[in-house]
Amino acid sequence: MIDGIILTCSTSIKTNRTYAAIYNILKGTKGIQTVLDIHLYHLENMYGIYPSLQKTEFDAHIKRLIHAKAIVSVDENNVKATLKGEELLEQYEQEPIYHYFKGLQFIGITEIFMERLLLTIQTFTNKHVRYNQFIPVVDKTEIHIWVKRYYHKHKMDITSVLSGLYEELFRLLSQLTDREASLFVDRLTGHNHYGKSTYQLRMKYNISISDVCLILVAITQRFLSTIIHNQDDYPILNEFIVDLHRVNSMTKSATKTYHLYQKGLQADEIASIRKLKINTIYDHLVEIALYDPAFYYQSYVDQTEVNVILKAIQQSKTFKLKDIKSLINRDITYFQIRLVMAMMGKND
Repeated sequence: MIDGIILTCSTSIKTNRTYAAIYNILKGTKGIQTVLDIHLYHLENMYGIYPSLQKTEFDAHIKRLIHAKAIVSVDENNVKATLKGEELLEQYEQEPIYHYFKGLQFIGITEIFMERLLLTIQTFTNKHVRYNQFIPVVDKTEIHIWVKRYYHKHKMDITSVLSGLYEELFRLLSQLTDREASLFVDRLTGHNHYGKSTYQLRMKYNISISDVCLILVAITQRFLSTIIHNQDDYPILNEFIVDLHRVNSMTKSATKTYHLYQKGLQADEIASIRKLKINTIYDHLVEIALYDPAFYYQSYVDQTEVNVILKAIQQSKTFKLKDIKSLINRDITYFQIRLVMAMMGKND
């Protein structure tokens, strides 16, 4: 799967960005350039789908794809898909699981939902038989707190919760292939039964660790999408995410700037109040422009400047800032170029 995903990103980005940009996308890096990239190159679904990916592992995948002649190194930091790579990508895209990913939509939600589910199933199956001496499969305080509250809310109907969970999960799993469903179920822990680790799943299904991680994320995001669009059909599982629906995609720092922006403050005023560099506030404004449909970009770039920037992008046939800047006058700033690119990414 990781090969297909890298080829997907590489085909979209081409040589406009270094292959490190692909790593940042899969990792879910919060930097404004990565956020811009996913919108400009239509890679929102790939964003943050492999948060545990290590750079050394990613580089090894790149080298293997080059060796297999699926991608070719253009220079030290750029790669592009070959004809063989494009043919491989067509094969990968025929697999339904490649279309399960909803990375940007569920960034910050996927892992929390899965950890709540794992610990709830373990807790309720043990409580059902009055066994309290189990070691939690999730070792995160915030997950423990949530499951504890959920348990106290439903401790009088443990049987009905377990029955309902079984029914809802069965319906979701029925939409998958047998192999996908089996892999997901093998991850679950119940009374006197411990779910398999990532390594154990790798051995059982004879796939790579990266594929185990990606398959579980893909399945979980498909579940989330189905639950959110059919809340009445999945009332129990919907409780696991009802407080997560409105997770803000903006970084925390940009969100703070956004609150001040909404009060009508200018960039320099916000920088003074927040004691941050003006360029940092400009980064935040570009990020805000991507997510706020009412963002008034004309406060920072007029229509004449927009037209000049758009013409330069068209001429350069790239989103590389230096290439675009070289075609326009000195008065237009990098911030204004990125702002126009943000509007393009949002409206494309």
